[in-house]
Amino acid sequence: MTTLDLQSVDLTDLQRGLARRLARFRRAVKLHLAISGLARVFGVVLVLALLSFVIDYEFHLNNVVTRIIFLTVALVIAGYAVWRWLIRPLRDPLDMITLAVAIEAAQRESARNSQTTETRVPISQRVATVLQLPDLLEGGSPPSSAMVLAAVQRSHESLADIDFLQPLDRNRQRLHLAIILGLLLLPVCWAVIWPATAGLWARRWFAGSRQPWPQKTHLVIVGLEDGRIVVPRGEPYVLRVLNGQQSTSPDSVWIRVRGGDTPLVASTMTRFADGDFRHDFAPVQQEVEVQLGGGDDAPDSFMLFPVDRPRITHIELISKHPTNREPQTHTFSAGESDLAFLPRTKLTLTVTSNVPLSDARLKHATTQPAGLERVDPTHYRAEWIHEQPVALQIELISAQAGLSSLPVPIMIGLKADAVPKLTLTYNGVKSRVTPIAKIPLTVLARDDFGLADVQLVSRLTPPDATDVNAGTQTIEKIYGPVKPATQLEVQDQRVLELTPLKPAVGSLLTLLATASDERYIGAQTGQSRLVSFRIVSPEELFRDILIRQQGDRSRFRKALEEADKVREQLEALLSNDALDAIARQHRAVQRDAARVAVSMAETMTEMRLNGLGGPEAFDLMEKKILEPLRQLDAGLMTQQREALDAMLGNRDANKISQGLTSAITRQERIVVQMRDILKQMADWDSFVDVLNQLNEVIKLQNQVKQSTDAIRQKEVEGLFKDHPASRPASSTQPAPVPPGQK
Repeated sequence: MTTLDLQSVDLTDLQRGLARRLARFRRAVKLHLAISGLARVFGVVLVLALLSFVIDYEFHLNNVVTRIIFLTVALVIAGYAVWRWLIRPLRDPLDMITLAVAIEAAQRESARNSQTTETRVPISQRVATVLQLPDLLEGGSPPSSAMVLAAVQRSHESLADIDFLQPLDRNRQRLHLAIILGLLLLPVCWAVIWPATAGLWARRWFAGSRQPWPQKTHLVIVGLEDGRIVVPRGEPYVLRVLNGQQSTSPDSVWIRVRGGDTPLVASTMTRFADGDFRHDFAPVQQEVEVQLGGGDDAPDSFMLFPVDRPRITHIELISKHPTNREPQTHTFSAGESDLAFLPRTKLTLTVTSNVPLSDARLKHATTQPAGLERVDPTHYRAEWIHEQPVALQIELISAQAGLSSLPVPIMIGLKADAVPKLTLTYNGVKSRVTPIAKIPLTVLARDDFGLADVQLVSRLTPPDATDVNAGTQTIEKIYGPVKPATQLEVQDQRVLELTPLKPAVGSLLTLLATASDERYIGAQTGQSRLVSFRIVSPEELFRDILIRQQGDRSRFRKALEEADKVREQLEALLSNDALDAIARQHRAVQRDAARVAVSMAETMTEMRLNGLGGPEAFDLMEKKILEPLRQLDAGLMTQQREALDAMLGNRDANKISQGLTSAITRQERIVVQMRDILKQMADWDSFVDVLNQLNEVIKLQNQVKQSTDAIRQKEVEGLFKDHPASRPASSTQPAPVPPGQK
């Protein structure tokens, strides 16, 4: 029997030594539990990941919400696994006695498996003896200390040869480590071998990506955003489904529509082109749920969300020109093009929308205005100084859904302040006039905004001048100046008398009318055409007029001959065809006689305005020639024309015979009157010749008198050099007598 040296035994050292051995065992146990738990947790996570991949790949979970729900459930399961196999086992304190019981149970299980009869040490009792028996010595009635020390020392010695770590299954721990390594390498290998698939799976589950899985068919729904398509309320809508890039186009695309209380309606979309399918919706008034699919693609259902399309309900334009005191307000509809404003006009354009807007875009081809300014959610405004025509388009973007309006065209023209327009006309005279002529003038000036002044500018250029600007210029006010200019039209009729100007024969008289307006950026002056008159002697102009009158008399003589032929043809009339030719010939005679009358009247007016002839000559021309010509045209000639036309449309032989007799008699009277008028024209020429001869005699007498006075003046100057009569004296020269005056 072994003798114990109780004095040398330290119970505390024995307890500490055993506790250290059990603590190492506890750490080994926790490490074993951690490795086993990690293997289980990694397995659960890998199974969940594989399940998410299979479900997502097979069923195309394009709805992010569905993926989030699945991911949440997976995280709950993984969290439970972590709690069940990691956190809870590792949080167990595993006291020393429990560890001893576990070691003893492991040995017992090992012995049972090995079928040995070896006596096992009661490890749990010995551990309790070493760790708990010394505590009895501190009680109120402690046992024998020698016995306690002996028991503790014997139990300690019996436990000294036992390996507490032996019951741990090292092979199982290595297996768990291999499983953990395998579970870690498996996704790494997957990511290395199929990086695109792994990346897409990660993006879809952890980044919320909507990128679809590779498939043969990939349908693209035009306008789909956040699970809905915004459509204009009350307008027909065409849903388009396109085949994605590098995908197989399906043969057909089915569609199911459900709206409000409307039952589910299934149909097939119209194949518009290869890879382009369309479905026509009636005007959408309420939300509609749509689901469609084709080939191996079936996107998630979405909604057609109707909203009011923005539109312009009111357009207001305020204009303020610097010359206006108050601004003017204009309201108009889009597309009107009758608005135009002067340059430098300040314009303010305000548009009103039916719905709140996020933006109002300005599309235009000009540089004005620069853009639209936000006033409030439904009002936008643009201001600019109008310098050029503006053609723009306004596009409204609604704030609710970003729906754009139809482009609204607005055209604002530039109203140009035109230069005043003038016309200067004259009548009664031709381009050659006498120094004492009277020229009837008509000045007509027009301006689009108002005339400030109108003037008549005349310039008399001497005969020997080489510069057209030489000579005397005279400006005569016709209208104005006035301010403000409001008169749009000024018409003035006047007679320009040349006698005060004392023009010399051979000089050139030019007339020009000018007018100015009151334009804000600078007055404008307009001019009429230049009217020129050459000043000629009365004798020269009178000869020219007589030559024209002789030509008129020659034309009238030919007309008389034709009228006589008409009379002869009427007497020998045989058929209606001949009567038609006679009627045409008579109308030609009447036209020629009328032309002669007009020409003769014009020459008489020209003579009167140029001071040629006297009242007797004009009275003779009027009573003997012009008045008979007018009476002949209005009387017998017109009656004869109407009678001939009536005979052409009449088939009654008796009436034709009676009408023919009257026509012959009437034609004879026409011939007689024309001969009388022709005789009066000849008498007029004779009368004018007599007057011209008389004028020549008067002119010759004036020249003789002037020569006699000059000779007498020289004789007086030779006899009396110092006599006052020898000094230069102003002698009055008699004025020439105009031709045709007595």
